[in-house]
Amino acid sequence: MTKSYTFNGIIDTSYEAWEQWRNDALLLCNELGCEANYYDVGLASKTVRKASPITGIQRKMTNIQKKNDVITGMSILVLPENYSSASFDYIITLSRNANYITAIINQEYNIPVKESIIVDVLSKNIVADSGEVYEMDIYDCPEFYAGKANPKESFKSLRIVETLV
Repeated sequence: MTKSYTFNGIIDTSYEAWEQWRNDALLLCNELGCEANYYDVGLASKTVRKASPITGIQRKMTNIQKKNDVITGMSILVLPENYSSASFDYIITLSRNANYITAIINQEYNIPVKESIIVDVLSKNIVADSGEVYEMDIYDCPEFYAGKANPKESFKSLRIVETLV
């Protein structure tokens, strides 16, 4: 099972706002007792996204800025050593996309959740019109729910814990 904190609304898509999100997400991982080890960045010019080692994120951000490319989404990930799928094997996923921002924590790893810090970091990176805390099976794809990719009824394991906004 996962526990997710999600806000939906309007995000600032400027390069500076993405840099701020990256920094905030890295700090949040540290606050949760983990070190981010992977990232992915979605670009308007490129449809394929894949997890890359965190050591390359600064170079990637510099290249994006040089090319004046448009970032469409970014995830900061904590993945176990021998993961096979970033989509289902994560410990923590922090994502910011066109209309949502979310922190998804895999409860199997007993991460000490600092709810107020998570909510503070997420809410400062979006102008939220809604927000929830929810639990869901990892294979039900919590990020799909965050992005409203499918109707609420299609998420069989979804359990809303709290409304934030």
